[in-house]
Amino acid sequence: MVVHLHRRRGRLTFRVPSGERAPFSLLLSVLLFLSLLATTVRAADPAKIERAIQQGRMGLKGLWAGAGPGGRRTLAAMALLKSGEPHGGEVEKKEIESIRGKIKDGVYSPSTTSHEAIYTAGVDAMFVAELEDHDQRKELIEPIAKYLLAAQRENGSFDYMEGAAEGRNTNGDTSVTQYGCLGLWAAARCEVEIEPGVWQKLIGWHAATVRPDGMVAYTPFPAPISVSPQMSVNSLASMHIAILFLNPPAVTKLLSGTAPPPRPEVPKETKRYGFLEPVPLEVAKKKRPVVATRSGTDLASQACQKVFQALLPKIKQPQFTGNSVGYYLYSLERMAALSNRKDFDGYDWYQGGADLVIPLQGPSGIWSGQYGDIVETSFVMLFLVRATAKTLDLAPPEEVRIGGGLLAGGRGLPDNLKAPPPDPKKRTSPLGDLLSTLEKADLKTVEETQTELVEQIQLGDRKELIGKTDQILKLLTHPDGEVRRTAVWALGRTNDLLLARHLVRALDDKDPGVAVEAHNALCWITRNPTAFDLPQDPQEEVPEGAPAEARTAAVLSWKRRALLAWGEWYLAHRPFKERGDAFETWLRERIRQLR
Repeated sequence: MVVHLHRRRGRLTFRVPSGERAPFSLLLSVLLFLSLLATTVRAADPAKIERAIQQGRMGLKGLWAGAGPGGRRTLAAMALLKSGEPHGGEVEKKEIESIRGKIKDGVYSPSTTSHEAIYTAGVDAMFVAELEDHDQRKELIEPIAKYLLAAQRENGSFDYMEGAAEGRNTNGDTSVTQYGCLGLWAAARCEVEIEPGVWQKLIGWHAATVRPDGMVAYTPFPAPISVSPQMSVNSLASMHIAILFLNPPAVTKLLSGTAPPPRPEVPKETKRYGFLEPVPLEVAKKKRPVVATRSGTDLASQACQKVFQALLPKIKQPQFTGNSVGYYLYSLERMAALSNRKDFDGYDWYQGGADLVIPLQGPSGIWSGQYGDIVETSFVMLFLVRATAKTLDLAPPEEVRIGGGLLAGGRGLPDNLKAPPPDPKKRTSPLGDLLSTLEKADLKTVEETQTELVEQIQLGDRKELIGKTDQILKLLTHPDGEVRRTAVWALGRTNDLLLARHLVRALDDKDPGVAVEAHNALCWITRNPTAFDLPQDPQEEVPEGAPAEARTAAVLSWKRRALLAWGEWYLAHRPFKERGDAFETWLRERIRQLR
């Protein structure tokens, strides 16, 4: 008799094959076994996940240091950057030189085996897209993009390059196509023009590879090989990326079957509330063209729905062969981020994945898998830090004017700010002087000081900003709401979670503009641009012509929702040393009042 053990939502269960009865002694043994394991299968809480990420980063840094140049090491470098490795450090510099060495006279060559060429080019492009230096990105990304565009097959797929495919007789590889697609997406984020036909052909190939049962194979033609959830997830993610450029409004609707047809973009009237107009953190960002291809949207929507319905039971109860957990989970994170799904039919994909991989982490912080420790650890880390969510930019931050000052509302993610920064040669005042000027500024000079302060923070060293924390905190009590709002914005750009308590308190500010900016700053720090689904404008749903009382009520309702949501978040995630202090007492009482 064989007893099958299953893990479901953090619990182990067992199943006896139908037609057989389990002896009572066996049941007792299994129950005893499960009780002994009970402490090892509890759901991973945020603190445990964060520890796993930090240990993983240390372990991966060691693996990276001992690895030779190539796609695997670059993948590790990208995972390190995503998990907090500083820009401009040893990791970034070494990988830049490695990638630059693959470019001769403007022509990129992966310098690897033919079957890994597209993987390497895709990962190189993804790494380059993470660089903060605009000119450096442009220099490195354009040759890689040309290589990938030339490598795309006429049917829209990617495959092993010439030589490696001999005897393989395939017409496209789902896994290789995934990395070709990721590389082109990275290039597009760096302002490389990708023709719509590239994405249309990609969708056509993926739609053609969907099997009658809804699953997708590793190599679909001429005969499907290795049909698996991993390949199905990859297919879904790639089609979402393509639609991101062909029909952006449809991206988050592909799995539900409600994807809207493309329509020409009509400029929206700028919302006005009275306190905030962002200074774009991305300068002169190009708008993505919407290509009127109803058939492309329909084709992707139909294919995605079919694959998703077949895949859903396997997502909710994953089973793995070949020890490829990290590869699958990073693909799942990508698909979930692109489709904007926090869960799948009630299944928390992130929590489930974390529960699965954290117990598999080794003492040195690494994960082992069929592709080697450095690759498996990189994939798991990219999943745990939600790498795609950090770079995904479904729409540029909405600009809202509220008052007279100039600030960035920060609805986007900091890792996505890839356009040229303000001119670094422009003469700027020291940060400390600007903060002092802002403290003394009158209504006529606040806006000018705000503008220079925003540019200075964008251009300056984050360490300098953190060093001025006390000065910024002092501005939170300034009588001018514009000054308080500026201070809240600056606190958000420190990316310091230890300062979150001040932002939570600012949600209760009498000036609604300060409260909205505090929400935006918390979204920025937590890397969650749509936290709690709070609208950017508290009066968004108030009809035109509504009385002042209705507008006031909408603002108060928004502030109540924001303080309750972020207050509960803070109480659940606050550092241990801040527990039981005066702020916690105030916050708990304020939450009680609001309820």
